Amino acid sequence: MRTLLTSAAAFLVLTFAAGCGGDSGDEETAEPQPTGSTSEAAPDGGGLTVSDGITPDDLVGCLTDAGLAAEVSDSVPFGVDVPVVNVDVAEMKDYSDGTDQGAELFVFADPTSAADSAAALTLGGSDDPTNNRYGVHQNVVRVMSIILAPDPHTDDEAALLGCLPA
Repeated sequence: MRTLLTSAAAFLVLTFAAGCGGDSGDEETAEPQPTGSTSEAAPDGGGLTVSDGITPDDLVGCLTDAGLAAEVSDSVPFGVDVPVVNVDVAEMKDYSDGTDQGAELFVFADPTSAADSAAALTLGGSDDPTNNRYGVHQNVVRVMSIILAPDPHTDDEAALLGCLPA
C-alpha cells in the first residue's frame, strides 16, 4: 500500500511539473488573469453602462463638489458576477468628530443588479433595514466604514447621502 501511495505521489509531482511547462522558447506566454472574482471592473468609471440610476462619474463629481474625498477604485468586489464600479470615499467626519468615517459605494448598471448583489457586498447586512451602515440607493450599494451618526448625521454623511439616488 505504501509503495502505491509513493508511486501515486511521484506521478502527481511529475504530472504537475510537466504541466508547468519548460522553456521551449516557442510557446506564447499568457498574461496573468485576475483571480478571486468574476466581476467586471471599470477603473475609470467608463466601462459601465448605466441604464437606470447615477453614473460613477456623476457620483464622484457630486461627492467631490460636496467637499468629500472620493475616487473610483480599481478594486473588484468578491462575489459579484455583474459589472460594477467601486467608488471610495475617505476621511469623512464621524460621530465622534474624528475622520474615521468612510464609504465604499458600488455603482451598478441598474437597481435590479444592485439589489441582487447587495447581500454579497454587505454580508447580508443590507437585508436589515435597521442597520444604517448599509443601504441600497437605486443602482448604488452603500457600505459605510462605521455606522452613520444618529440623526442628525454629520455634515459629511449628509453630503454623501445627498449625492446618492433617492
